[in-house]
Amino acid sequence: MRKMGLIVVAVSLALAASASAQVDTAWVRNWSSDWYQDDSPICLTRTPDGNTIVACKTDTFNVHAERNELWTVLSYGLYGELNWTYRFDDTNSIVEYPRAIATDSLGCVIIAGSVDGPRPELDFDYVTLKLSPHGQLLWERRYNGPLNGSDVVTAVAIGGDGSIYVTGYAELALGFHGSWDFHTIKYSPHGDVIWTRQYAGAAGGNDMPSAIAVGGTGEVCVTGMSLGLTGGTECLTLKYSGDGNLLWESRGEPWSCCCGPSRLDVLPDGAVYLSATVRLGGDTNMKSWKFNSSGGTLWTHTYDNPSHTDDLPTDQALDDKHNLYICGWSNQGAVAFRVNADGSRAWTVEFPGESYSYAGSPVLALDPQGNLVLAGTLTGRPYVFSLSSHGDSLWTVRGDIEYSLGYNSVGLHEDASGAISYAAWRQGDGMDVVSAVLRTHWPPAIDILPGICPNIINTGGIDLGYHGVRPGAASANRPSVPVAILGTKSFDVSRVDPSTIEIAGLSPLSHRLMDVSRPVDPRETECECTTAGADGYTDLVLYFDQAQFVAALGPVNDGEVRTLELTGKTKTGVPLAGSDCVTIKEGPIRISPLASAGEKSETGFAAYPNPFNAATVVSFSLATESDVRLDVYDVLGRRVATLVDDMTPAGEHQVSWDAAGWASGVYFARLATSAGMMTRKMVLVR
Repeated sequence: MRKMGLIVVAVSLALAASASAQVDTAWVRNWSSDWYQDDSPICLTRTPDGNTIVACKTDTFNVHAERNELWTVLSYGLYGELNWTYRFDDTNSIVEYPRAIATDSLGCVIIAGSVDGPRPELDFDYVTLKLSPHGQLLWERRYNGPLNGSDVVTAVAIGGDGSIYVTGYAELALGFHGSWDFHTIKYSPHGDVIWTRQYAGAAGGNDMPSAIAVGGTGEVCVTGMSLGLTGGTECLTLKYSGDGNLLWESRGEPWSCCCGPSRLDVLPDGAVYLSATVRLGGDTNMKSWKFNSSGGTLWTHTYDNPSHTDDLPTDQALDDKHNLYICGWSNQGAVAFRVNADGSRAWTVEFPGESYSYAGSPVLALDPQGNLVLAGTLTGRPYVFSLSSHGDSLWTVRGDIEYSLGYNSVGLHEDASGAISYAAWRQGDGMDVVSAVLRTHWPPAIDILPGICPNIINTGGIDLGYHGVRPGAASANRPSVPVAILGTKSFDVSRVDPSTIEIAGLSPLSHRLMDVSRPVDPRETECECTTAGADGYTDLVLYFDQAQFVAALGPVNDGEVRTLELTGKTKTGVPLAGSDCVTIKEGPIRISPLASAGEKSETGFAAYPNPFNAATVVSFSLATESDVRLDVYDVLGRRVATLVDDMTPAGEHQVSWDAAGWASGVYFARLATSAGMMTRKMVLVR
């Protein structure tokens, strides 16, 4: 008998600004037990701190050569270290099958599945386990349906308050092919049963859920197949309140034969997105629905491949703009497409001529940049693809180990840290489990001179008005150049190690955490800049010595645009790289914060008095009527006041700025007209 083991592979992706991937194998791990025969991964998830959790079905044989199945749960750390294993083996059961897995905000692991009931291999009961972040069993709960028949778990979800929802189908007519109803249970975080709900369709036939999702207000949706009154199966979706009250139900077309796995998402506003398999005519298609919070259908979308052969959705994901991404399988190969928020199709990417396994793949997730990541198998090898939100191919990773994907044998999970986990099994003399972690290190958004556009660096030694300070009098109030690493929804700058940061070979004088700017649209050109201010996400502002910064540029020409790369690492050693552009000015600067206090231009743009105490008057003149925007910014690029924002007639104009309540220091008045933009430095002295 061949001893089977777990092979674990981690792949690290270091992505440059062009989004091309440098792929390196970070680690390979083997795990086995002396008496394990066959192992196959069923489901996986990732904890908030980045650990990968894989739940496997393990076939074993007792001393009488009788086959038995048990659960094995494995936890791998960021660097592939095996944190812990947990084995669930019910000595009274022959078959134990994990079906679904999830993690809560504390890193606890929830696993739900089925075990033998009173009639081995004929009857099953729900079983739900909660493990601590360290792999200890916190509690175990079982559910035996009303007729003591076969009760099978299909999905699990966790609410925002840590409540656990388990759904599946419970047998109502005894026998191997009896009839089943939806049975959904809500547990408290401590394992107390809050409510149990049964749904039996009016036709009295099979009602079998396949997906569950929880909304932001605790409302829960369950979807699956149900026998309709016309005798055919239909797609059924139920929505319960947090208290377990049935709010609404929705059914698809009669005889639509909802026979494949369903995928479900619920938004905080209660809207529901559903993808399922329907039979429309002679073949099956992928169909998606959007319901409003009351169950009304807002739109439907159907995908039928060009050859009109069978199509099966296997996974879906929503981005923050409510675009729906769907992947699946067809007789033509694999397919991925995007459905816009209004229900229209944005694009379709097909992989024709390559064989995907029917039920287990592909699966998908969205990475921190909003790009699509798909995992599956092509011609017997694992593949992971990345597509942009516009359907463009970004990168492809092909595994070195040949294996096949079977039913319930693959999962993919993407978290905000940019790590992708997937697992599959390999068929050889026996069966192996293959798990992989791909780390997508996307370049952070960098903003030199945040809030200023264009980013002009004067090589004549004029003080930009920024001063970085670090401990020690020698560095206090030293003229400096601020460079911000911008935080976003998916990138937390507190993960960055400031001591590792360099730009143009320089280390920063000091750094601060604050909200100063927002990233430009990634589809813009490399040197695009913005004057946009705070966006609600904390940024890391680093101050570099101004004289050293200018010297590091080397020989330059007036008007030259130079791209500068910032490099560094996170606190866990993950490499970072990003870039921004500066424009070189050797002479007087008109569009910059460098003009001397009180200096006037041909438009009469000046502040007087300057320096000032409490209030100053900003004056400017217009040759023709113009749309005028006059703002005041602090040295961090934050807008502190808007003095003019209106269509303004030609002539001389003056406006007062009352700086009461603002601290002493340097501020900038920026004037934007149809003729261009100018900035003047103002000094507030208390």
